[in-house]
Amino acid sequence: MRPARPNSGVTIRCLLLLIAASATATPWLEGAKTDRIDKAELRDLRAGGEPVPVKGKQGRRDEPAETKSGRAAEVDARNLAKLRERLEVPDDAEWNIILERIRKVEEMRRLVWAGTSGGRGAPASAEKGKRSSVPEQNALRSAVTDKLPDAEIKLRLARAHEVHQHNEAKLFQAQSELRSVLTVRQEAVAVMAGLLPP
Repeated sequence: MRPARPNSGVTIRCLLLLIAASATATPWLEGAKTDRIDKAELRDLRAGGEPVPVKGKQGRRDEPAETKSGRAAEVDARNLAKLRERLEVPDDAEWNIILERIRKVEEMRRLVWAGTSGGRGAPASAEKGKRSSVPEQNALRSAVTDKLPDAEIKLRLARAHEVHQHNEAKLFQAQSELRSVLTVRQEAVAVMAGLLPP
């Protein structure tokens, strides 16, 4: 016994209904995509700033250097405002003293990290061919690349080690100076923020 054939008229009508439904849903879905707010815009709205036009990630990468540095300065200012709030420093004169010492710590930390391969524990292979902002690091890199004699590599290695130790001592001094103007509670906040070692 043959199975009953479906009614072809009903099948065609169902297909037509599906096509019509998808045609009307597509513009609505496209509108929903363009109305969506990206994370950067949402942060700016929360901060009370002007909304940033929605761009793709490629657009952000191709931004002019001034726009990128301006955005970095805004982020830095917001982070410092949050830190000041957490440190509970209402007085501007007191904040200026603390801020000056925070900046010194950050500067010394950058110097220490610049003397390592990529900084912040990045593997040396990740920074292959990239020049450091520390001349001794570049001299050591070129000695290894140019396959200089071991005696020369040893000299350059000792110099790089000496400069790194010197920068670490300057970082420790800057952190001590910051710690000296903070209360115990503020010191704990600075430790949690990564500005000071525990």
